[in-house]
Amino acid sequence: MSQVGINEVDNSLRSAVLSLLKQLKAIDPVQMELFVRLTARVESFDILTWISCQPDTPKCYWMSRDGKFESAAIGTTLKIATNDEQLLNETISTLSSSTDKKTRSIRLFGGLPFDKTRATNCDAEWIAFDGGFFFMPLFELSRKDDTYELACNLSKENLSDEKFTEVCNRLENIVLCEVSNVVSEPMIISSRVDYPDRSAWTNSINSTLEKFESGGSDKIVLARKSDLMFDTDVSAWGLVRRLKENSFDCTIFCLEPENGICFAGASPERLYSRLGKQVFSEAVAGTTGRSSNDNEDAQLAEQLLNSKKDLLEHSFVVDAVEESLRSLCSDVRIVSRLKVRKLARVQHLAAEFEAELSGAVADLEIIQTLHPTPAVNGSPTEMARKEINMLEPFDRGWYAGPIGWISADEAQIAVAIRSGLIEGKKVSLYSGAGIVRGSEAESEWNEIENKISNFLRAMTGS
Repeated sequence: MSQVGINEVDNSLRSAVLSLLKQLKAIDPVQMELFVRLTARVESFDILTWISCQPDTPKCYWMSRDGKFESAAIGTTLKIATNDEQLLNETISTLSSSTDKKTRSIRLFGGLPFDKTRATNCDAEWIAFDGGFFFMPLFELSRKDDTYELACNLSKENLSDEKFTEVCNRLENIVLCEVSNVVSEPMIISSRVDYPDRSAWTNSINSTLEKFESGGSDKIVLARKSDLMFDTDVSAWGLVRRLKENSFDCTIFCLEPENGICFAGASPERLYSRLGKQVFSEAVAGTTGRSSNDNEDAQLAEQLLNSKKDLLEHSFVVDAVEESLRSLCSDVRIVSRLKVRKLARVQHLAAEFEAELSGAVADLEIIQTLHPTPAVNGSPTEMARKEINMLEPFDRGWYAGPIGWISADEAQIAVAIRSGLIEGKKVSLYSGAGIVRGSEAESEWNEIENKISNFLRAMTGS
């Protein structure tokens, strides 16, 4: 896909802004629905560059793992805490009842923490994420296939005299940039601290295996946090660009709730996507490495397909996702029960599901029913979650939680794994490993190193 020249791009965006201003001033508040979406076409443009230039927060960048949909959302028309289930469901219901196709396509971006019971008592570094929220962006620049669009989402509240003037001013002041301020050069790590360290990790694994023998959980996913320090501030959007370049078959995301703190990742795992009443989900578990040698890579995949430990881990996830979908859907089909998903640095066992929702099921209910899967938590669910809280010496925050967007007719929600929290000179990387009977502390430590290697490569270039 070619990018047009800087002057033409600027003129295209400028024309789109003028078109939106004209549409804004033509709105009759009396005739207006509760929400409205104004749109204008734009020529081909680097969406990641655009969002990096904008001063407004919150910001959310999203690229679907098939690369066909990309979006940058900035500013707030409406923000809803995820514990306000009624307001979130009412908002989506209002959008669904609109007769305007554009209004029905308004997206709410956001997510939830891994464990909502810890949301009100989270670690300081997660405070900006408000225990989980979705927001309707004031402006959104998006691409679907090769079609680009600049949009402005409004509520009736935006049309009071004072707020209407503010919206017009913010629209007029959108940065029409083509020259990127994204710094994406490799960086040098000055220090690294792992939580837990190797010794404490080994103790946690051994303790978990002992509990398996005494009739405790069947599987527990234990995570590690690696705090990396750099000599200079980390360019979060530069890091996202490198993740985008170095990853494939992954959802790329970055959420900046306030200036200077970002949660970003390249997730290989979809919690679900929805098109109308059709729901698509998957089970991803079991891990091995990759090799640059095709024969060795194929051997690794074959070993994974025949690994009793990985097959056991995978089976817990498959069974749980199928059970959750059947509680929501009238028709559940396992399209593929066992195949190998190849990523840049690792390979996983995967299963794919298709289903049809039974009646009017809200997206928040789908999220809460599917999350957390045994792929990021364990089995049985509540027992595994309690063990995680006892054994992990940090708050997961939004790591391994649901993240994405929902609208009246569609939704895309990923599991926020292979992710990191970026603030100033510090990057905290999170990743986990499924512990079942037969797990070994050393191999699980190395598995996590493989999982974070793509993120490390994006930062350091090696």
